[in-house]
Amino acid sequence: MDERIYGEDHYLRPNMIQPYRCKNVLIDSVTIKNSPMWHIHPVLCANVTIQNVTVIGHGPNNDGCNPESCQDVLVRNCYFDTGDDCIAIKSGRNADGRRVNVPTENVVIQNCTMKDGHGGVVIGSEISGSCRNIFAEDCYMNSPNLNRALRIKTNSMRGGVVENIYLRNITVGEVSEAAIKINFYYGECDIGSFAPIVRNIEVRNMTVQKTRYVLLMRGYERSPISNVRIIDSEFNNVNNENSINEVQNLVLQNVSINVAVINKIINPINDNLGTVEKINDETNVPGSIRLFQVYPNPFNPATTIQFQISKQRHVSLTIYNSLGQEVEKLIDRILPVGYYTTGFNAAHLPGGLYMCSLNTSSEIITNKMILIK
Repeated sequence: MDERIYGEDHYLRPNMIQPYRCKNVLIDSVTIKNSPMWHIHPVLCANVTIQNVTVIGHGPNNDGCNPESCQDVLVRNCYFDTGDDCIAIKSGRNADGRRVNVPTENVVIQNCTMKDGHGGVVIGSEISGSCRNIFAEDCYMNSPNLNRALRIKTNSMRGGVVENIYLRNITVGEVSEAAIKINFYYGECDIGSFAPIVRNIEVRNMTVQKTRYVLLMRGYERSPISNVRIIDSEFNNVNNENSINEVQNLVLQNVSINVAVINKIINPINDNLGTVEKINDETNVPGSIRLFQVYPNPFNPATTIQFQISKQRHVSLTIYNSLGQEVEKLIDRILPVGYYTTGFNAAHLPGGLYMCSLNTSSEIITNKMILIK
């Protein structure tokens, strides 16, 4: 860090607006044109509102708005016409991102218009510090020069966890490549030791009038993309079949592609409740014990449970009813360090409130889950 001194002949292109380690940021009712690089780039900020803003710029890396390692961000009523991604959520690149290790979380995107760009709502590729809880709704995207509506891009140099991404009421006229693209080979790169994790993605009520692909999804065999749900969505004038590689638990529910209605689950995770699956390699080691929220929740009749352990230990994963009575033991054995996933099918149980409890002998973590019938 001390040797990073730049001066004459380094030719670094600056961002136009970059709040750094700020709180309570408001950028309102301005037009920003032709930044040398990213237009709006909050870094390590909290409580950021960007609204009624117009961004126009078609140079290299001319992203519109890139919150990086920020918490509690609202982007609404904005217009983007860019030479790169319209909104790109980031959290640091490679070793720097892991050193700082601050995720971007709790981002709401509302009522925005995306014209030209590489992607409308984008996560990555600089996402080494992870990101979670991203919500986008009521957005309009349309241009033959807009490549994708939702884009997640990463690789094994980046690593990080991308989770809990929700889009709804997204209207797309035309995109040139894919409505939804999730790619672990960004830059055709799989030479690192930090396999990314992407999970819990839901797109609801998206309509697209023209696209080459609906889904372009390419994960790793050692770390598949998991728990992607496309619900109540319509895709027209689609030229090519979906391209899906290393994806688990892809749910298509009331999805129309060129008029044909599809309802199916592709590569469901662990219908056998006696098994648990490791979803990463040993080079990507979690730093703590964690039980993630089940997905979906509420659910009927099945859901997916994911957890991580930082040391080899005996693991017990148990479901209890609201009276504290054990109703099912899912796991009861020694597991090595890693990230895990298993399924729970409650078709035989009455609807109501249940508790999922992870017991590692040193720690007990419990999450609520609701079965709707």
